[in-house]
Amino acid sequence: MKRVRQGFSAISLAALAMTSLEAGAIDATDLPVLRPPAADYGSICNAEKAPATSSADLAAWSPKSTAVSTTEAHAYAREVLSEPESGDTELALALLRKLASSASRERAAALYDLASYDLTHEPAESAVIVERLRESLALGYGRAALMLGQIHERGLAGQPKDPDKARLFYKLTVQSKIEDGALKLAQLARSAGQQDEAVRWLVLAQQMMAFRLADADCSQLLQMAKLYTDGALLPRAPSIAAEWLEAARKAGSAKASRLLGQMLLTGDGLPRDRVRALAMLEEAAAAGDLSARLVLGRFYRGDFGGAPDWPQAIATFKDATDAAPNYPGALLEFGRTLRDSPAELRDLEAAANMLRRAIDAGSVLALRELGGMLLLGDADAAAEGLRLLTAGANRDDPAAAVILGRWLLDHSREAGDRAAAWKWLRMAAASGNVGAAKTLARSLTAQGEFAAAGPYWRQAADHGDAEAFVELAALQQEGRFDAGRGADELLGDAMAASEANPFGFVVLARALRDGRFGEPDRGAAYALFRRAAEKGEPIGLREAGVALATGDGVGRAPAEGRLLLEAAADRGDFMAPVLLARGLVAGWFGEPAPNDAQSLLERAASEGSTPAALELAGFHSRGAFGPIGEGEAVEWWRVAAAAGEVEAMRSLANAYALGFGVPADLRHAADWLERAAALGDRESMYRLAYIYDAGVGVDADPTKADHWMRSATSTTASLNRLP
Repeated sequence: MKRVRQGFSAISLAALAMTSLEAGAIDATDLPVLRPPAADYGSICNAEKAPATSSADLAAWSPKSTAVSTTEAHAYAREVLSEPESGDTELALALLRKLASSASRERAAALYDLASYDLTHEPAESAVIVERLRESLALGYGRAALMLGQIHERGLAGQPKDPDKARLFYKLTVQSKIEDGALKLAQLARSAGQQDEAVRWLVLAQQMMAFRLADADCSQLLQMAKLYTDGALLPRAPSIAAEWLEAARKAGSAKASRLLGQMLLTGDGLPRDRVRALAMLEEAAAAGDLSARLVLGRFYRGDFGGAPDWPQAIATFKDATDAAPNYPGALLEFGRTLRDSPAELRDLEAAANMLRRAIDAGSVLALRELGGMLLLGDADAAAEGLRLLTAGANRDDPAAAVILGRWLLDHSREAGDRAAAWKWLRMAAASGNVGAAKTLARSLTAQGEFAAAGPYWRQAADHGDAEAFVELAALQQEGRFDAGRGADELLGDAMAASEANPFGFVVLARALRDGRFGEPDRGAAYALFRRAAEKGEPIGLREAGVALATGDGVGRAPAEGRLLLEAAADRGDFMAPVLLARGLVAGWFGEPAPNDAQSLLERAASEGSTPAALELAGFHSRGAFGPIGEGEAVEWWRVAAAAGEVEAMRSLANAYALGFGVPADLRHAADWLERAAALGDRESMYRLAYIYDAGVGVDADPTKADHWMRSATSTTASLNRLP
């Protein structure tokens, strides 16, 4: 293997340690930063990716297999567990179990990998986790000692916290020549106030890195980049990580080219440069890195900011699926893109097909994507959607659990549904999902359970969520929950959090506008909406635009208001076209222009906007575009109802009851009410109870009347109630 001359030696590091100790305690940031030596690494990374192995061969693999080696089976399993959408997680775990029970040289690492996975996904298997790690360590796998140290340090896997045992295992890690053990010992020493001891371990860690880099290989270059990227063991320094990635790229690493391209797209560690980013990603894709193609597709889709190029995104993801027909991540992203494209390019049938193929290939995320998509369909489709989301939630996808919980809360009629909703939301919140914590907090706050809501708001605030800071400030000010800090300090935290996520400014603005912390202050609210708008936040653009167009909290500036509303619409805010249309009809921007409003709404509705379809129906039913258009109103109500909009279903029920745009038909009216009620609409439930009790348009049926009345009152009283 090519030897690489180091920029500093082990002797110089030892001298630094002695000098530092003589001069007094130093901080980790005073230690030299490890940079890649100025050396020719040749092409050591050209063979970094093993040839693809077929899923059929892997599924049939055994330790005696000749079609697939133990090394190939282990490499596949590790890649899938590190990047779940690169393959079938269940197949990867099955391979690891076979390896762990084999006599192969991969056995020790497979035991470690299984324990690592279970520690995150199956913590109940605590005894098995520790047993696997001890067996792995006995077989000589040093990283098992590192994980055992972390278990005893943090009290995981059913083990009590024991710093002394943790230190013992970290020292065993150091003896295995793994510098992570020295870094963990340095962390423990610093937390105990033993600064001199921390310095010794930090210097030893860098010394070990220097020795290992003398025989640098591709994985070592990428590992150094990871250490400076994740910040778990070394101070996070993305710019230093970029230097290591550049060294790996020059040595032929396609993965390094892809990671550098992503850094250039996001501005993390390198200045944003889309031209260089695309060049890096194209380079990686040409070298066979399929993930680079997916990043390119996401770039064209607009995921990294900028206007999307949907045709190019579709073409890029199609090329990826053609190149790897069973690669879950490619199928998933292609399905998402076909589903989310503008109306003229959208193909929901093809999208569902791609997502089903992704599920068959082992994608957990595709369960969520297709499940959420099917919830918008008819009752049969919604039932399948719930089944897929349940499968995703059971396979540790907290986002699937959140969608499932929210849908059950919104559409439940039975106590069992509500109990299931709370179960899924609690499960997701326990895994750290901020969306689940906020859903629980909002529901508990709405029902007056402030003491129970507080911890969930605090969980979201710990993740820097501005809304959570605002809600905690309100609870603190009202004396309903002890947030541990004053309301003013919490609002200051909300402002700080909003710099990173400008939607926080919108939350703060609404709180001021609504008088949550004193008298309503619409001027201050506008200033915060404007601040969000200046950062490109779509709802901030919309709210600031409405304020300027109507003079709410600021002097009227209709032309500027219209520009901001148009910018919000361009950024995908679904309500912006509706508000623009209302403004055009009401004359916010000059003379009323109902024809322009109609054209705007029809364009938005044709692109899939349900609010636009609902607004068109309302305008036609009121004659806002001229004479009352009963038939046009019914047509747009049908469009909105097909998308699951219960307000449109109620309107269609009214239309059939009154003969508005359709022949009067009370049976059809009841049918539309039943569709809305099936989606959890309480008003429709009450009306159905009356209809079946009085026999209006249907045969009188006391049993059905009682069912709908109980459903309505149960939903009203207990929708958000903790079971």
